[in-house]
Amino acid sequence: MAEAWEAIRDFLALHYRFNTRLDTPFWRRCREETDIGALGPFLDFYRENGPSGFGQRLLPRGSELFHMEGYLALLIGMRVPYRGARSPCRRLSRVFGGNFAGEMGRSYHRSGRPSRRILISTLLPGPQSLRD
Repeated sequence: MAEAWEAIRDFLALHYRFNTRLDTPFWRRCREETDIGALGPFLDFYRENGPSGFGQRLLPRGSELFHMEGYLALLIGMRVPYRGARSPCRRLSRVFGGNFAGEMGRSYHRSGRPSRRILISTLLPGPQSLRD
């Protein structure tokens, strides 16, 4: 139950941290001082790589309350900037600890085909298609 409350707090914190609709002292302070809790690694990944399902592994426990799509919708909707262009090999290597080929090989070895998770991840749209 505590994980669910922490996930709710962190999800709401993203709203406060990245809301740029009003430029008042209250909202400036929110943008500067809001603690995003356990979402730090996920947010770092997003800022470096852009919208990607690969970052799901970095979401903290309890975050399934909002699903990966909820976090991405929030970050994209709030126009949180990111650097990355679509580079699945680079991103996959980081997510799988620098061993994407090894992960893919183990997947083939176990089942004779790539894992569903890897296939779905490689089919997600890159950030170029989501930019203005």
